[in-house]
Amino acid sequence: MSKRNRPVVAEATEQESELHEVYAAWLQSVVPDFDGAMRAVANARVRDAMRLTLERAGPQPGVAACRKHGAAGRAVWVWSDLHLGHEAILRHARRPFGNAQHMAAELQARALAAGMAPDDWLICLGDLAFIGDAEVRAWLRGIPGRKVLILGNHDVDGRHHKNPLRWGLEGVTDSLELTLGSTRLWLTHYPIDAALLPAGVVNVHGHIHQHLVEGQKHLNVCVEHTGYRPLRLDEVLRQHGLR
Repeated sequence: MSKRNRPVVAEATEQESELHEVYAAWLQSVVPDFDGAMRAVANARVRDAMRLTLERAGPQPGVAACRKHGAAGRAVWVWSDLHLGHEAILRHARRPFGNAQHMAAELQARALAAGMAPDDWLICLGDLAFIGDAEVRAWLRGIPGRKVLILGNHDVDGRHHKNPLRWGLEGVTDSLELTLGSTRLWLTHYPIDAALLPAGVVNVHGHIHQHLVEGQKHLNVCVEHTGYRPLRLDEVLRQHGLR
């Protein structure tokens, strides 16, 4: 892999370095899209923007702290693809909200009602917001938990003058490995092809909204599948017979 496309890995375990390498290679892969056209999983502009964001972020001790928190059996919550401020997603993903403002308020209210404690970790698996940095910070301050973002394509697309490093997050990364009990999890925005997943690894992902990847190796935590609220990761595993 060229230096240009090699991911930035901060404080990663040897196993997590494997995840970063596999994921970076997968993002460059050309595969059929939903419309049948052959495209890279993530285009070069998105890949370069992710790489630059991680280079600017530097060391991410919050990511390592989140990993250790989960390994210790403490509460980690997940959700993905909130698309705060994005009117078109209401139609595209058939979301049950009147407008983007209603959606943002309802997502925040459901997060508050979910039962997260201040020292729990909340991971968003990408595509958090289409609004300004100050608005994102204010929205995130309204819900409890220590927060990590796994970068999605819309977090770095540059079309909305966004910078996820200004959102008040404790960590930003391209992917994250967690081990809960005996279950090894790869958390990414884009779902990874099942053939690339090591034996025993489950890919927790977002990106594809109401759609699902066939088989038993993927867990879609887009809000369309979580009741528009964060879920405890161990509960997601139980729901799918993995705990």
